[in-house]
Amino acid sequence: MNKFFDKIRKKSENINVDKTLKTLCISLLALVLISQIGLKIPFVKGYFTDIEVFEGTAVGDDAIREGVVTLTLLSGEPKNELEILVNGEKVDVFDQTEKKLELLSTSVIEIKALKNEKYTVKISDMTDNLYLTTANGEIPITKGINFVGRIILKNS
Repeated sequence: MNKFFDKIRKKSENINVDKTLKTLCISLLALVLISQIGLKIPFVKGYFTDIEVFEGTAVGDDAIREGVVTLTLLSGEPKNELEILVNGEKVDVFDQTEKKLELLSTSVIEIKALKNEKYTVKISDMTDNLYLTTANGEIPITKGINFVGRIILKNS
């Protein structure tokens, strides 16, 4: 038994702990730097993360692509107390039973109800260059902010 512990003790004396920890820290720092630089390159970022779908695309000077979404109020009366939010910003109010929204990028659509009344809203139509990532159906609206859908602007 003592021979076993003597062998372990001799092996541990030969290992330089400081040198090993410094090498490990430098290696990890280099790995972090390389990964951060790699995530700045669009091809590498797309290969490893597939995030472009949710970020949208850059808009060039020559052509601005947009899509149009039509929201329809199925139940309840149109009122100024129903605010339409796109990416958290107020863009319009439901003063008519049908509203058209122009979207320039990937967007989240929400309805903010200021009064405690029940409404039902539906995404009734959208242009071909848009894609709805959430369920398409009738959305019940109650007091507060209500999620309607996430719309992605297609690349082509």
